[in-house]
Amino acid sequence: MRRSSFVGFVLLATLAACGPSGPNNYFSDPSQTEGASGSVTTGGGSLFGEDTGGPLDARTQCGVIRSTAFRTHVNMVVVYDRSGSMGDAAESASYDPKKRWIPVGDAMKSFFADAGSRGMRASLTYFPNAGNACASTAYQTPDVPLTELPSPDLGASIDATAPRGDTPTRAALAGAITQAERIAQGHPADRTVIVLATDGEPWSCGVSSWDTRVAEVNAIALDVGRVHDRIPTYVIGVGPSVDLLHQVAAAGGTDHALLVQVGDAARTKSELTSALSAIRKQVSTCEFAIPTPGDGRTIDVNKIAVDLEMPNQSIESLTYSADCSAAGGWHFDAEDAPTRVVLCPKTCDAAAASGGTTQVSFHCTDQQKVK
Repeated sequence: MRRSSFVGFVLLATLAACGPSGPNNYFSDPSQTEGASGSVTTGGGSLFGEDTGGPLDARTQCGVIRSTAFRTHVNMVVVYDRSGSMGDAAESASYDPKKRWIPVGDAMKSFFADAGSRGMRASLTYFPNAGNACASTAYQTPDVPLTELPSPDLGASIDATAPRGDTPTRAALAGAITQAERIAQGHPADRTVIVLATDGEPWSCGVSSWDTRVAEVNAIALDVGRVHDRIPTYVIGVGPSVDLLHQVAAAGGTDHALLVQVGDAARTKSELTSALSAIRKQVSTCEFAIPTPGDGRTIDVNKIAVDLEMPNQSIESLTYSADCSAAGGWHFDAEDAPTRVVLCPKTCDAAAASGGTTQVSFHCTDQQKVK
């Protein structure tokens, strides 16, 4: 059981629905470096010093970190299919914009303007590019740069864009990967993801048959698989020819594509809105870094206690739940080699909505001797 009455290390984090302005300002102490766990108070001594003189017993004290933490900042690189089949009636009478382009655009605009997207940033890249559609370099610069959400800017861009052309998915995603890697490098404390929204599998730029389409999807899977541990790729499929998109999502670290039905505009918009909300919930989390003492002692991950104090002063001890099946619980980011404590989605939502305070207590396995 990952709980102990022994308190060797305490992290206090007041959760809010979103972070403050600025790219990496997560904590109340602005002097902390990126990725830090909060402002340090140890009674005048070093964080993991031998005798800090603080309120805890010096023989067992690891230190005390106090911070005001927020949901993880998320950068979303959106790759948006504007091919003719999305709604270019001039290309084909069957390409009715009311079936895909309009309801998909409405759902996208709603998501970008939704207050629930606060704490996220998004960029928007259309494909095919009006210039060199088959070159990945054409997609390395977004049509709408990374923008703090909620914002009307991305929606205005969608309104000013018309569908046309083919579906050069590999080139578009290759450019998006370059974008995402650049963003991740500039914002190392954030979570950066790619979201592909398309109405079909690749076509054009050398893809002109089923066999070449399969080969293209295999190549795309290798591309997104190369970065999936750092930059996952989510896939939303809108249309009848989307089965191969599951392979792209799986390689991108997100298991399967989220498929949206077409034919009924209201249903298409509703299902796409739900898909975007599901992605938002998965990537925007409440989490806390497991500290490293750095003085010979180690954190015992089997003796971590997580408590939630609500504004009415009631305190709830949260249950460890690897699959988040518990009503209110927490889990590690990686079971085999954990680096973060992560609140389960329902717990995170409740804590953020209420302004509750989460206390994560750590136990050091090896205690230093008092001089």
